[in-house]
Amino acid sequence: MQRRLVPLLLASLMLLSIPFTVSASNTQTTHSQTQVVMNSGDTEWNISVAARAGPFFVSVDCPSLGTECQELDLTVTDGDGTTFSTSGWFHLELDGTIGFGDLSVVVTRESGPSQVLDVRILVLDPLNGEFGDAPAAPPMPGEDASTWPSITPTTCGNLTTCVGSMYATTVGLAAWWNGTIDSPDDSDAIRLEGDSGDLVQLRVVGVTGAISVEVWERTGDQLNMVESETYHNQPNLTAPPSLFLEHNPDSDLWVVVNSVDSETGLYSFIVAGRSASDETEYGETPDSPWSGPIFSGSEVSLSGHLTSSDEGDSIRLEVGSRSQLFIGWAAYSRVDVQLHARVGTWQLIESWDGSPIDEFNTGTAMVTLPEGADAAAITFLNATKPNIWYLQVEKLGAADGYLFGDANDDYPTGQGTGPYASYVGESGTIAGSIGGDDNRDVFLIAREDGFPERSWLGATLAGEMGCCTVRVVQLNTSLYSPWPVMAQNETLLSGQQASVGMDLPHGYHLLVVESNGSETVDYTLNWGWASPDGAGEVDDENGQGNWIDYRERANSFYIFIGFVLLSPWLVIAYWRWRDGGVLQLEKHEKRRLRRLMQRLVSADPTDADDPNALLHALESLADTDWRALIMEWGEPIVRHTTDSLDLAVWDLAPNAKGRTVTVGLRLGGDEWTLAAVRFQAIEGAGWKVGGVTPESLFDEDEVFLGDLKANTNRFLRIDLEGEAQGFDILLSGLVGGSPVAAVPSKAAILEEE
Repeated sequence: MQRRLVPLLLASLMLLSIPFTVSASNTQTTHSQTQVVMNSGDTEWNISVAARAGPFFVSVDCPSLGTECQELDLTVTDGDGTTFSTSGWFHLELDGTIGFGDLSVVVTRESGPSQVLDVRILVLDPLNGEFGDAPAAPPMPGEDASTWPSITPTTCGNLTTCVGSMYATTVGLAAWWNGTIDSPDDSDAIRLEGDSGDLVQLRVVGVTGAISVEVWERTGDQLNMVESETYHNQPNLTAPPSLFLEHNPDSDLWVVVNSVDSETGLYSFIVAGRSASDETEYGETPDSPWSGPIFSGSEVSLSGHLTSSDEGDSIRLEVGSRSQLFIGWAAYSRVDVQLHARVGTWQLIESWDGSPIDEFNTGTAMVTLPEGADAAAITFLNATKPNIWYLQVEKLGAADGYLFGDANDDYPTGQGTGPYASYVGESGTIAGSIGGDDNRDVFLIAREDGFPERSWLGATLAGEMGCCTVRVVQLNTSLYSPWPVMAQNETLLSGQQASVGMDLPHGYHLLVVESNGSETVDYTLNWGWASPDGAGEVDDENGQGNWIDYRERANSFYIFIGFVLLSPWLVIAYWRWRDGGVLQLEKHEKRRLRRLMQRLVSADPTDADDPNALLHALESLADTDWRALIMEWGEPIVRHTTDSLDLAVWDLAPNAKGRTVTVGLRLGGDEWTLAAVRFQAIEGAGWKVGGVTPESLFDEDEVFLGDLKANTNRFLRIDLEGEAQGFDILLSGLVGGSPVAAVPSKAAILEEE
């Protein structure tokens, strides 16, 4: 989880500026930029856009090189039936004047390979944008602004909902404005609505002539330009940066669009907002009573904003003693991050300075809170310009007794139960971790008044052999200050089913787990209340009996049940002796392996009737005996075997652009992290990965596998594109925190078909 936090944060920032992507099908949208994917075999893509009468502009670009770009026909038809058309390979462009109605845009081609197209459509929207000519300049200070056009930015909501909202690129979650610059001296002034402390994100998504966008701030007695940016039709609108603006007290914001170099044409931009009313105010230090939101749970994902008038944003986390936190953050520009913890009073634990450069400001940290901490707070502050921040926190432990942190190390003193985890009822389970500096976990157990006959507390500790011991401690139930100890009973065993019990009166008592080990280990403590009544003679007067030891009567049973449980191994030993230790495959096993091979070759993950056929086949392979697989499929085209790794590659069949292979990985006792496999071409141009099942990230000739757990098998089907005679396969990653690479001694040579 920790290793994916920063990529997710960066993706949250970057997705705010990429074009919207659709497949080759009918779509109704008002996006000015659209990225179209025409799949292999598709011959047409079309879209219908509502438009007002006036100018229009449509362009189609194929960013690919070489044969991946096919000859295209572009046809535009307006609501009156007027048609515009053109043809080309890499760049097609149409403009003119259209009538009111739905504008149809159709791109056709002869059947060909998959290709990506960048489509830009600029029209006058029927609902948003410039109606008539907007005023050329903002009103002067004190002048009535009611006749000027305005935009009300759509806000993403509170700190939780904003983190998942790519609202600046999604229709319906951002306000759109389309307008025209009719002459070299034409300008359009539009008001940006908002309250003091709100943040506005503005992004230009399309122009047909060069424009400048100016941002002006108007107060009661001044009108000042605060920011300016120039945009051209190419190339800086592929992924243009956003303008981040803030609403200051007693002022309003204005956008003015001007012509650059006397150019005229259409323009389009979108506006999204962050509301100050959805956030919390930051005080001098986090303190009680807390005014900000409190977030519990094992993972927290949040997003907020800062402005120059905002002292900061603080978020409180529900944590415990010695809680381990993995913190990842990102922001569009410089920001400082602070971590406070409450141990009686609030203390500054860590402080991270922002990046000195005006780029994405990101960072991660692993922090263990002090002993006795019961709350934490993360604060963003010191923004030098309007800024949006993202935060992800993962609570990694210790989670003793299902707390957020470590259980108490000392016996209770003073009055009341305090922060101790207490357990009430007939029985229960307590899980935790112990070892190293944390050598004791103390839990309160309450014997209730409702169970007068259930006075015997029994506890069994399950954990690694020798990891720890468990003790029952009887407290003085008549004097809970300072909780004096009356008696105790400790197990003679440690780890793995160590048990202990004790007869206790009503009230609070202790279960104590202790360890002298240097390594942290996990344990589970199962406890329950029982009556000490035995099955012997019963005293009719008070109903009390005696404990009776029946262990000697069970010896014959243990011998019998042991023989029954071990008897299947006799049959297995006979089979192994009969076959001379050689693996034998039954006919049904061979048929199964052949069917799996056929499914790997023919299954299509895009088949709507059975989309999971290929995935199920790969999962079945992971449960197949490795030796049986090699016996039936034959030797792999390349194999690399060590004590902790077996890597094999089978050549399945040719595909439309290259080869399809199956990669099998059998892991031993070592766990790999950040693993990746690369196909390095020999005797020819480089390979390119076209698809991977199960879905994995890939780039050029490399597939990213992530974490490979120890003692597991993993299979993938990989579609390679290229014409090289073979490849060297390289597996790389981290083992025990150190970089490791596994490279077979010989290359894979592919058979010519």
